[in-house]
Amino acid sequence: MNKTAKLALAALGLATVSFATSTAGAFTRQRSPAGQPAPQQQIAPLLSQTQRGWEAALKLGRLVGAGQEVTALIIQLNVLKKPQTTSANAIYELFARQNDQWVPIYTSTGARAISSTAQQVALEPEVIPLSQLRRGLGDRVDLANLELKAVVRVRYDLDGGVGSKQLRLEALQDYAAIAQTPTAELVATGTQTPATGTGTQTPATATGTQKPAQPATAGSSAQTIGPGEFSLAILQPSGTPSDVTVRLSLKAKQITGYLRERFIGDFRYPPSGRAKFMRGLYAGDRVVVRLYDLENRLIGLSEIEILPENAAVQLILPEKPAEYRVVRTVYGIDRDSDGTIDASTGTYDYFTQITGSTAGSERVTFVSNVRNINTGQFQGKGLPPSPSSSIYPPSLASGPFAALNRTADVFPSDLAPALKAKPGEVVEAVKLSDKSTSTYEVSQLMAHYREKGVSKGIQVTFSDVPASHWAKDFIAELAAQEIIKGFLDGNFQPDAPVTRAEFAAMIRRAFKPTLSRQAVAFKDVPASHWAFSAIRDAYEMGFFQGDTFNPDKKLDRLEVLVELARGLNYAPKGAADTVLKVYSDAGAIPGDVRSWVAAATERGMVVNYPNRGVFNPKQVAARAEVAAFLYQALATTGNVAAISSPYVVGSAGKAGEPQGQSNPRP
Repeated sequence: MNKTAKLALAALGLATVSFATSTAGAFTRQRSPAGQPAPQQQIAPLLSQTQRGWEAALKLGRLVGAGQEVTALIIQLNVLKKPQTTSANAIYELFARQNDQWVPIYTSTGARAISSTAQQVALEPEVIPLSQLRRGLGDRVDLANLELKAVVRVRYDLDGGVGSKQLRLEALQDYAAIAQTPTAELVATGTQTPATGTGTQTPATATGTQKPAQPATAGSSAQTIGPGEFSLAILQPSGTPSDVTVRLSLKAKQITGYLRERFIGDFRYPPSGRAKFMRGLYAGDRVVVRLYDLENRLIGLSEIEILPENAAVQLILPEKPAEYRVVRTVYGIDRDSDGTIDASTGTYDYFTQITGSTAGSERVTFVSNVRNINTGQFQGKGLPPSPSSSIYPPSLASGPFAALNRTADVFPSDLAPALKAKPGEVVEAVKLSDKSTSTYEVSQLMAHYREKGVSKGIQVTFSDVPASHWAKDFIAELAAQEIIKGFLDGNFQPDAPVTRAEFAAMIRRAFKPTLSRQAVAFKDVPASHWAFSAIRDAYEMGFFQGDTFNPDKKLDRLEVLVELARGLNYAPKGAADTVLKVYSDAGAIPGDVRSWVAAATERGMVVNYPNRGVFNPKQVAARAEVAAFLYQALATTGNVAAISSPYVVGSAGKAGEPQGQSNPRP
């Protein structure tokens, strides 16, 4: 590529090039140079997957020539923050949607190196001639209605010998909405700058004070990217504030959509109350918030998309919430967890309105234009002015699951009993302190309310898994998350074997789609196989090896744990042989996989029933055992609450001794 085909981005402000999206579904970034009023730019939060220590955005643009005709597409990775690495590189890919399928258009022939220092850097852009797009889709392709997906796969090695780590980011964009970049604006790139914010923003705050932009400091808690956490405050700037009951539920993000709502809990908020929610949430999940007054009248509903980092969420109520039934939602990234939106980040800001006078049949509208809303009731000290058009997170703004400009039932027919009842009828509301911020583990709450908190049609108890069964809670919790299912006769068949194809389907549902490598064509898995897509996705996520899959092969205990530990890229902290001394039959564990078993053991992934000290590596794994292993693997990621069991290796009790039959609730 010649020197003119290189793109520079300012540290955070995209100074020379604007990558725009539609107003709905974009962050509003406000900049205030020289004390002037902050103009609004629309930029897309395109970070689709993060790992601890990384923060990056993938940009997609159209390159125009001297005659202003579009000549190429450009893709560029802008690394805002990264850990210290010994090596790192990126490979670009481009796909286009045609006939409801993603068609591969381009893959870079070489990997672009990423600086090893923990600094911000904009990589040299990838330029893809428009002719290549037409070659892949045909000369008659309708560009105006074409949806594109840019993908970057990053491979990196960390200091200390931790190698071959990977992450994947993607950006979805309509061709017509991609900003055009004149060739004259392409300049040299690759320069590194300290990872600090440029410009300022007027954030929405709950305290009435503006929080300054936070510089990036190595090791600072303010720079920790969480798996999905948020604080929630209810603000009532007009009228006389009073207690409010907040009902939370989760729509977990899956590859093809969202799981049905699952009840998190009811929380009694005092006027100055605030709570933080963590664990059990992933970036891309949605949380639904239903609001009730002290007379148990529905006064509002909002829905938020979980961000890749900790977020501060503020719901603002009008003077008479039971009459007006409108809620303003303001939220954005809050890295230092002080309850306010960081000044260097963007803000989502939108309104929802309840209609319908009959209790239980209300509907909610996600408003676009706010001209019919009395926005003055939603203003207060420290809050930004209401936007003229609501600014929604991406999944709520567009796509098959968009809410923008749509009206939906507040209480769909398949809701869980705890979600349809009035506050206090099924579960007791948790009372928040008015003097401090309470913190709650979402996965633990959902497990506690499991029997009343899952949607209609989801089975969590099985006739052949009694309350005394050693794996009851592992099975019930995975069933509640729709990771595993029972059979049509109402049984779970806990002692039945599990095939490799069935295990791939479980993995695909259990772990979020953080794809880390290219799919392979397994010789024995045709496209017509029932688990073809699950096997492909599980492989892309890092699970399974080789070019032959053996989909019908029954898994033994050793294979299950090795696949989990290897797929999660775990390594033992201590010497493998030392760790494995906990098992009386450690000598039966093959040498080439001992490190994986040791890593799984250290992390509490091994559950041995009835004798905790016997590993039984070649014993065919029963469905109950696979459920226990899989749940414990999920627990190691920090996104589900640990389940107390005497059969988890490393738990209380003497290894090698049979344990009791009971399994306490979490």
